[in-house]
Amino acid sequence: MWLIQPIQPKHDVSGFDCGKPPLTGWLKNHALANDQNDISKTHVAVLPDSNVVWGYYALSSVAVIPAEIPDSKKERIPQRDGFQVPCILLGRLAIDSRQQKKGLGALLLAHALQRALESARSVAAYAVVVDALDEEAKAFYLKHGFIEMTDDKLHLMMHMRKIRETFAAADKQ
Repeated sequence: MWLIQPIQPKHDVSGFDCGKPPLTGWLKNHALANDQNDISKTHVAVLPDSNVVWGYYALSSVAVIPAEIPDSKKERIPQRDGFQVPCILLGRLAIDSRQQKKGLGALLLAHALQRALESARSVAAYAVVVDALDEEAKAFYLKHGFIEMTDDKLHLMMHMRKIRETFAAADKQ
């Protein structure tokens, strides 16, 4: 039913409202320009034969210091001064309030993780990280397999190995 596409000028974001002003405003005011300027890459969910945006996510690259990664995930991370761990940042994910709690968020998250995995095949990325906006968002990410990082209770990650294993298991079903 849903089409997930890279954001383009044709996409109508004017009526989008996820109930969280920072996420709504970012889509309307920054997503397209950031995409065009290679700051972040945004994908939007639309219905067939429509350009109305009902959900979106944005990905970019980020470096994380090793101290932020939970001890259980630090295997094979260089511990030299100044080293930063390459990751993919899921910077934004939001669903219009009229479509929330219907599975679109999980669909967009899966699409974002698939894109991250594809990117990590060509350019190293240790994990996908997210800064959850609030406790509600944190619960969503924890439910989908993210874990807390050590620096902030809303800073979460999913190891690329887990993403790879999750998609491999899904392909076998």
